[in-house]
Amino acid sequence: MKVEPLTPAFGAVCSEVDIGALTDEEWTEIEGAFHAAGGLLLVRGQDALCSNPRAVAHFAERFGPLEDNAKYFQMGL
Repeated sequence: MKVEPLTPAFGAVCSEVDIGALTDEEWTEIEGAFHAAGGLLLVRGQDALCSNPRAVAHFAERFGPLEDNAKYFQMGL
């Protein structure tokens, strides 16, 4: 996994990782990068997850509870 600053002041870019199959160590690194970057994390290369919205929701839930949204129900989550 690779984590780099998005800008000098804010945000981070994470690549070379599959957020649908994170190890505990990868999760710890991603969570740390998210907080260190001020709460903005861009994760590149997740095209395979486009057909698996539940995996995307599971990743997002690791940061905290998700808000209800009508789109979630349309995706079958």
